[in-house]
Amino acid sequence: MKQKLVFWAEEAVAEGSQKCLLAMELKAEDNRIELHKFEGDAATEAMETELKEKWTQGLVVAFPTTGYQKTEQELSAASRLLPEAYQCLDESLNLDSLKTEWLFAVLSTKLYKTYWSELSEIQDRVERATKYDKMLWEELKAFQAKVHAQDKEKNLFKEHVQELRDSLNELFGLMKNLRKIQDEAFEQAAKANYDQLDQGLLAIEKELEGETGKWDKYFEQLKGLQAQMKKMKLSKKQRNSLWNRIDQAFKLVKVKRFGKQNGDSRLERRIQGLEEAIKKMQRSIDRDQKELDIQDSKINAPHATQIETQLREVKAKMFRDRISSKAEKLADMNKTMKELQKRLAKMQKQAAEFQKETEAKTETTPAIEESPKTETTPAVEEAPKTEEASENNDEEDNA
Repeated sequence: MKQKLVFWAEEAVAEGSQKCLLAMELKAEDNRIELHKFEGDAATEAMETELKEKWTQGLVVAFPTTGYQKTEQELSAASRLLPEAYQCLDESLNLDSLKTEWLFAVLSTKLYKTYWSELSEIQDRVERATKYDKMLWEELKAFQAKVHAQDKEKNLFKEHVQELRDSLNELFGLMKNLRKIQDEAFEQAAKANYDQLDQGLLAIEKELEGETGKWDKYFEQLKGLQAQMKKMKLSKKQRNSLWNRIDQAFKLVKVKRFGKQNGDSRLERRIQGLEEAIKKMQRSIDRDQKELDIQDSKINAPHATQIETQLREVKAKMFRDRISSKAEKLADMNKTMKELQKRLAKMQKQAAEFQKETEAKTETTPAIEESPKTETTPAVEEAPKTEEASENNDEEDNA
């Protein structure tokens, strides 16, 4: 879009009219127009050429001291672009269309200045940040999306969009450096935690290779490891690896203690399947709740339009309905799980009593130690997702 224009015009004067050379410039940031008038000996074809070839390209041109006048006026939709005293002699120029373009340029520049002010405030907080901030990262992404939307609608000039993007990229770079530092610290802590849990689990696994008969001790030790895992920082891969080993250890203790029972196996498979279904349902509810939280936070956004607010309210209601329905199903599933676990405990108790009676009948001397009381296999808990510092990497690296 041209913001400088050079053309010949006719000016109404007291003696009638005179031909003059005009140079107009839009000052979009100030919403004003500068009008340079050259008359008499100053209005020459040489000056016209110099203005068109140099001045319109941003180069400095020496204006004459005589026969030259500069005036300013505010740009508005209600006023003329060219004062009434002037009549444009260039029929190829459509000053009404030019005024509309210049009005757009003023509004676009105002939007750019608003965005730049908002970005400067974010930049100040990013530069003062001493550690990675997930909320600040999301704020940068939201601002990036706004700029992209305005660029797509061509509401911002390309040079303004590029300036905003360049600054955004610098801020994203600063945040990634902070995240890298945090990730490195997390990885060190996770490795130390994994090594500690690994050593404890290796000791239990080694003892299980023998036939010690102290099964209740192993159950408690494995449950203790589970409790430790919940409180420790671990990567998703580390957590899953430990969890699978603990799960296998639980199963091995049970098999060595009670032996394999067909009825138990069928019931255990049913419980295992139900556990997976409960986990999936809970994850689904968590995802819906996260979306609901996002919609709720946007409903009262200060810059949201009425239509955007209405859409978000409808979406929020959809997620609430989904969560309510899934919560009812989850409650039923948990109720069924408790019933199945009671049945399994009862079957295991009966199996243990039967085993005890059998051993008493076959042994020729009294047993030195009483067979331990039956214990219910602890319910397997879902391994938590990767810690926050690690789970966002893929998403954020795409920014």
